Amino acid sequence: MDYWLTNEVKELLCQPCLDVSYHVGNRLNNRLALNQNINETALTEDVLDLLHTQSTTNVWGKVISPLQERGIYLSTTVHKSTREYETGADIGIILTRNISQSSYHWKTKYAYLIQCKKISNSEIVIDFFHEVEKTKAKQSSLLLEITSSSYYFIYVPTKLVKTYRSIEPMVFMHSRPECSSPIWNMGYFEYDLGLVPVFSEQQKASAAGILVVPALAVEANRYKSKNIKLDELLPNSIPFWYWFVELFVPAFVGDRASKTLAAASNRRYEANALDEDFGVKHTLEVQITID
Repeated sequence: MDYWLTNEVKELLCQPCLDVSYHVGNRLNNRLALNQNINETALTEDVLDLLHTQSTTNVWGKVISPLQERGIYLSTTVHKSTREYETGADIGIILTRNISQSSYHWKTKYAYLIQCKKISNSEIVIDFFHEVEKTKAKQSSLLLEITSSSYYFIYVPTKLVKTYRSIEPMVFMHSRPECSSPIWNMGYFEYDLGLVPVFSEQQKASAAGILVVPALAVEANRYKSKNIKLDELLPNSIPFWYWFVELFVPAFVGDRASKTLAAASNRRYEANALDEDFGVKHTLEVQITID
């Protein structure tokens, strides 16, 4: 098992994810206050810039050294596609884990496909069940034809998150020493009647600025109208920090298949199992090396 993935390491990895989520939620909250819009592409580029360890605005600065003290070396790179694909995903993520211990060495890669969507000021995702013009297929179907490790990142103006019961477990609090991860607080973010404590806007944005929804859940509802409301999304959502720290890094999710790695990195799959037009707009490579 992953001897290096301790409670302390999970907490170190969690904070950068919360910072990214806060940036997105806060930026959308500001646009909401001004009744202005912002497109998903700009938010996605923000997220990738923050997650890129070579970026001047990256969120990893405070955790790189503590990780290295534990023999863990983390680096990320971002590549943008040079061509516009008519079908595909917004982000392909590749996680490479290199583990060396005594005479033992193990390296493996996992891939993920990500589609990004944004909650509008009217509390809906416009064209959530997106139909690709060229193929007339739903976007979720195209992703799942390649891998079940396909997800939607939902960008949320968190001022809209109030009394929804399904958001209850998503507030981030500092973890207790005996907890394996930051705890989920079983209470409301906010309640209009003031009967329970109101969490700060920063806590709300950090927890729910980016929510993750499985493409399988989207596909199961593909015959609905094109749009979806925020409160309809929440039952199938988990916070970005939880997805990254508790599912992505420990490899609970991920796909090692050649065709998925090829799609996520914009390479032609040798066996021609992929539609030539499928590709991602951005590739995020995350490398974790343990000595």
